[in-house]
Amino acid sequence: MKNKHILLVFLATVAIGLLSRQLHWGKNDTSIPLIRLDTAAVMQITIAPPGQSELLFERTDDGWSLEYEDRSIPVQPAAMAPMLAALDHLQSLRKLDTERLDTLGLDEKNALVVTLLEGKKRQVQLAFGQQVLEQTIPATYLRLGEKGSFYLAKHHLRDVFFQKIDFFRKRQVADFSPDAVQSVTCEWPGDTVLLLQKNDSLRHWYTPDLSRTISDDSLQIWLQRLFVLRNLPFADDFDESRSRQTLRAAVTLRLSDGEPLTLRLHRLAPLELPEEIAISRPRTRRLPVAWVLHSSQNPLNYFSVVDSVLFFELR
Repeated sequence: MKNKHILLVFLATVAIGLLSRQLHWGKNDTSIPLIRLDTAAVMQITIAPPGQSELLFERTDDGWSLEYEDRSIPVQPAAMAPMLAALDHLQSLRKLDTERLDTLGLDEKNALVVTLLEGKKRQVQLAFGQQVLEQTIPATYLRLGEKGSFYLAKHHLRDVFFQKIDFFRKRQVADFSPDAVQSVTCEWPGDTVLLLQKNDSLRHWYTPDLSRTISDDSLQIWLQRLFVLRNLPFADDFDESRSRQTLRAAVTLRLSDGEPLTLRLHRLAPLELPEEIAISRPRTRRLPVAWVLHSSQNPLNYFSVVDSVLFFELR
């Protein structure tokens, strides 16, 4: 075979290869990416769980934020990383030809719909159905586009996007070392402010006028109990607009290794308890008082706390 014939065969092989890459949607078996997406250019991700409110993620100058039912919260990069990584590696095991969407979990009642905005114009919609094992390989039924083709995609993808809002919220109330506390300021409405300052050499805590003293061992036990409150359940029913009226105690810790930490304790009176709680209890029984905690280290959230006595022990 002459050299020019060999060259023609080589060029033809290359052309066929390139053409097959462009036409991979028509193949039933493929391992190349389902979409070519620049995740660094994704500006919005909207997740519509079946039968639930949408979660809207937006990329801002300060990072990612999440809007959910008129609530907006910042989202840590670590929480966004799994979703962006999944979008960056979407690959199919095979293309599907079926009209029985219910068998794939891709019908309107069950599909998890994810809509992406890349840049300012390009919009991509994905629907995730059931997660299965394909010859021991984790896989997910997927629809590409609002009325697009169906695929069996690699990996269990539905779990990556099917998350409740609490997954993206910072649950930690506060993070501090009791040993790093240099002073404690307690405030109670209508009472005198208590300021205790640490004296390392004498291993005691004193008020500025020396009228009161507490041993370091005793105060360290109290600080340790305060430290244990760092992870609490959210109190989403708290009415922030009434925070001044409901404030019952405030504790400020001045730290040697960071910004001061302020914890504010609010009292939710029985008549202010959520309606579903009030209905579930007999009217003849006195309703419990709920306590809500707010932290300067996590200012966008309120937390439900049981150990409220802790905030009045130094009184």
